[in-house]
Amino acid sequence: MALRFSKSKLGDYKNCPRKFYLKNFTFMGSRRPSEEPSYLIDGRYCHEYFENYNIGAEYEMDLYNDFVKANIRNFHDLLRKYGLDRAIYAEQKDYDPDLDLVTVIDAIYEKDGEHWLIDYKTGKFHKSKMADLRFELYLYVYAAEKHLGITIDKMGMFFTFYPESSFVEKVSRKKLESSIDKYKSEVDKIYGLQFPRIYGPLCKYCEFIYCCESYKDDIVE
Repeated sequence: MALRFSKSKLGDYKNCPRKFYLKNFTFMGSRRPSEEPSYLIDGRYCHEYFENYNIGAEYEMDLYNDFVKANIRNFHDLLRKYGLDRAIYAEQKDYDPDLDLVTVIDAIYEKDGEHWLIDYKTGKFHKSKMADLRFELYLYVYAAEKHLGITIDKMGMFFTFYPESSFVEKVSRKKLESSIDKYKSEVDKIYGLQFPRIYGPLCKYCEFIYCCESYKDDIVE
């Protein structure tokens, strides 16, 4: 059985394996809100702009609200700061059957003979999540090197609403290897049907709180 893992799915599992199970293994997980939250719409607009800029099809900023415009202005400021122009690869989507992993790489730039993999983030920056963010980047580095046949020398994230938090750093081969090992370990737990509940203050906001305790089946006790 292929689940087609992604960084968001792995994040769901880490936050609460039980919620991951209910979302991905039961009929309740197919339920979706009828209206998309505005922050998701704004984020998609930003990413559409970034991608179109990288392929040379620029959009008019007058079409967007203040939040999106701020992200776009900071995006161009970050390009100037790091001496980058347009990416040589824009939004690379890939599926690796060996790892059962789906990746969406925002951009790969070329500078001074090096390849830089950059992920764009339009939302809030949380310093406490830096380890998770680097883990995510290393999964993208793996995918880019395997499927594009290039070496990624540096990786980083552009936080386009919090540009001061953006970073670019050298790729560590040792950390790349350990990240893939960590990924495999997490996936093995999922295939092993390990879905314990994790209780915390955010439980009261969970969409599955009404059935988390009571739902029973043949997989999870």
